[in-house]
Formats: sequence, structure tokens, C-alpha cells
Amino acid sequence: MPLIRDAVIIYMKAQARPLCATCLSRALRLPFDRTMDAWADIRVRSDLPIRAGRCSACGADVDEVLHPAA
Repeated sequence: MPLIRDAVIIYMKAQARPLCATCLSRALRLPFDRTMDAWADIRVRSDLPIRAGRCSACGADVDEVLHPAA
């Protein structure tokens, strides 16, 4: 899982927009369950900010991972 967690962090540092887990897994072409495992690890370690909001890709009101500068 550290490899997927690192991929999510690198991808989100290159993005300037918030994404939900579903859109993030699609963007990285990773299985949703593996993305959710990485998401949980990122939340626990506070590697990236994760909070409730609106996904910039699909517009859903869900938890989203944000760019580190947010």
C-alpha cells in the first residue's frame, strides 16, 4: 500500500483541484478499494488535507483530498 499512497500524494501535489476517492481512483487507474486503503492511511498520517466538500471532477458532495496548499 505505501506505493499507492505515494502515487496518490504525488498525483495530488500536481493537481490544483480537490478530488473524491472515486475520481481519484479513476484518474490513477487503480482499484477503488486500494485507493480507499491509501486514502485512510493518508488521513491517519495527515499527509494531505481531507475534508468534506465538492469534488471538482464529478461534483459530488463527499470527502475529498485536497492539494497540500489548501
